[in-house]
Amino acid sequence: MISYEIIMTPDSENDLIELSDYISDVLLAPQTAISYLREIRSKIKKLENFPKKYAILQEEPFYSLKIRRLIVNNFFVYYRIDEENKIVYILNVIYYKKEQLKAIKL
Repeated sequence: MISYEIIMTPDSENDLIELSDYISDVLLAPQTAISYLREIRSKIKKLENFPKKYAILQEEPFYSLKIRRLIVNNFFVYYRIDEENKIVYILNVIYYKKEQLKAIKL
């Protein structure tokens, strides 16, 4: 089985920091923040072996850019696959109630 490298973009890392800060500081639930981050990172790690598990999104601009979406709890994890180099780029992690096209940085 071919394993893919996972690369978190700066935007996705910032998304996780903001998520953690919000849950810890605003909602006053630091343990929940830790739990959510662990689960999100765990699901992302599974993309190393199964990056094509989730289909390319059919709506634009996602389709043209071959962007896929993994759902973890109340968050959408957007990613794309570089087949030639066997890399999965994690683009953004966005709360599902946000307007996705405004929140994602393509």
